[in-house]
Amino acid sequence: KTALQQAWDGTLKRAVLIECKPEYQALWRGPVWLCPNDDSKAQILKRYPNRLALTAKEFFDICKIVSESGQAAAKPVIEAARAFGGSIIEEVGK
Repeated sequence: KTALQQAWDGTLKRAVLIECKPEYQALWRGPVWLCPNDDSKAQILKRYPNRLALTAKEFFDICKIVSESGQAAAKPVIEAARAFGGSIIEEVGK
């Protein structure tokens, strides 16, 4: 809860591994690395290439998709992030 608050207000200083609630397990497929910036995300993906790592902005953008359109709408975005590891949220909206 503290990490999410810090990510929201921009004070998150290091990457943290967060667990999702049971009702979101099928969507996230396990814990997510929440990273303060792209550099931190790159370090996590280098160290843990099979994990999902998102910047705080990406994470909250996905949460917005879930809240507005449901889990099914966010699933392709999460799968693309998992497959490519790069920052894909900005490109989806263009």
